[in-house]
Order: sequence, then structure tokens, then C-alpha cells
Amino acid sequence: MTGARPHARSLAHAAACAVVLAAAGCSAAGQDDAAPSASPSGTGAAAAAPRGPDGAPGCRPESPVAPYDGIAEVRATGHGIRASGLIMAPGGYPPLRASRELKIVWRVTGSGPLRATTTGPGGRDHPVLWGPEEHGGSTYRRPGDEWGVGYKLDEPGCWRLRLIRGAASADAWLRVAA
Repeated sequence: MTGARPHARSLAHAAACAVVLAAAGCSAAGQDDAAPSASPSGTGAAAAAPRGPDGAPGCRPESPVAPYDGIAEVRATGHGIRASGLIMAPGGYPPLRASRELKIVWRVTGSGPLRATTTGPGGRDHPVLWGPEEHGGSTYRRPGDEWGVGYKLDEPGCWRLRLIRGAASADAWLRVAA
């Protein structure tokens, strides 16, 4: 571009940058990576999956949570599927606060449509606010298809977030503060 005007050079540079950023920020829907790839921040460090014992009823224990590129990631206890989710809550996590809306971006293995349910501390079922909505992909690298689900956990205590695909399910057990 030696003879190009400065304005044309900057437009060409901006277009090239946009193509590189778009390619770096998107992945194929349903990509089933067995191992996590480099972190979305581009540091090259692999994001380790949350470790620890599986979550159990009554949050004894809670589902394991660990940072994933600065966002809390929860690992659900699977029964025929695997599920991990990025917790997007106002004010971050922990703690989750009662009566605040939150979104979880889930990666769930298996096939077919996804259903999401919630059960509150008293054992009563609650509807999700919205979703599950299938996502086309992102830089979140865990096995399975990506879905977004909106929740409002309206009372303190232990909540079960259940994900269901066919006959398989996964449960995340999360404690909510007042």
C-alpha cells in the first residue's frame, strides 16, 4: 500500500483488525473440545476447570467454583452429561444475592434441546426467567453446546439449578445470601 492515501491505509488496517478479532472471538457452535484452550484474554494460560468434590443436595458441598478468565465458573454434577457455567451476577460471585437476576452461560454435552429448572431452599420449583437460549459460540472453551439461562433466585439458602438433555441431567448446587 505504498501509494495509498493515509485514509485508505487506516481503513484497510481497521478492516484487517476486525477480521482478526472476529476470527479470534468466535467458535463453531457445539464444538466439543476435550481440553480447554488458551484463555480468552489471550494470555496463553489454560483455564483450569473447577476442582473438588461434586456438589450435593443441601450444598453439602456446594458445586465447585473457580475463576475462568476473571469470571466465576461452576461445574455441575452430571448424570449422563457434563455441564460447566460462567456465573454472570451483579457484583460478581461470591456471594450470590437473593432477588437479583443473574445469567449463567452453560456449556452442556449431549444432544437435543436443553431444559433448565430451579429448586429453591424449601424444595419448591421455580421457573427460570428466560432461556435456555442456544448461543452460536464464544471464547468459552468447555465441552458441549453453549446456552444462556436467566435466573432469579429469590430467597437465601441452597438452590439446585438442573439442566436436562433427553434422559440425562446435571445439577449445580449454589448457596444464595440474603
